Amino acid sequence: MDATGPCPDVNTYNSLVDYLCKNKQIEGAKALIRTMESQNIHADVFTHNILIDGLLKIGKLKDAHAIFDDFLKRESSVGVITYTIMINGKCKLNMCKEALNLFIEMEKMGCKANHITFKILIHALCQKNRDMHASYFIFQTSCHFNDII
Repeated sequence: MDATGPCPDVNTYNSLVDYLCKNKQIEGAKALIRTMESQNIHADVFTHNILIDGLLKIGKLKDAHAIFDDFLKRESSVGVITYTIMINGKCKLNMCKEALNLFIEMEKMGCKANHITFKILIHALCQKNRDMHASYFIFQTSCHFNDII
């Protein structure tokens, strides 16, 4: 995109970051985000979610958590999608206890889980043959959630 063509915006960059992350080219995605920010185009929640998800999918929980924690410090609130991405990543890395702790933290922060969050937790806990009491608790919570909406 040169001087004669359209200028890229955050959505254009997010598409490219998403492509790079899906192809496990995380360093390329990070470099692209730095380029984007050097052009005074600021990463948004979608950019962070894409990068966190990409890192989790290649098993880089520590790096994903660093971005997540930084995001928590900078934003007044983190949305259910960002939390759900972290919960899903932890479940896929066989860290169900940590995922449940994050779920509890999310609820304490006033961020309400959605049907996808519940589905991920119930599936992970049942599939791993984990604590059935925890699975039942999540199920009961999701049923109460459905009564509210």
